[in-house]
Amino acid sequence: MDDLAGIEDYVREKYPAFGINKRREIVRLIFEIARKEKVSFQEIFSFLKGSDYRSIKKWLIERRYPGFKKEGDLELYLPEVK
Repeated sequence: MDDLAGIEDYVREKYPAFGINKRREIVRLIFEIARKEKVSFQEIFSFLKGSDYRSIKKWLIERRYPGFKKEGDLELYLPEVK
């Protein structure tokens, strides 16, 4: 597993066009998946396809919450990890 600061740095470098809130949501999902599955965040990124925010968040939500199905799948609010 990796530390939160490392994930934040990686997301900031990989997705510089994303705003602070989008980056926070991506970081939180990656952090939670890495802790739950006991894998590194690089391993999660190796499976990630797409570079736009909507497809990345959708894929991460499906992986983090496998049973989560909702019409507006991006309406799930994820606060900053502290």
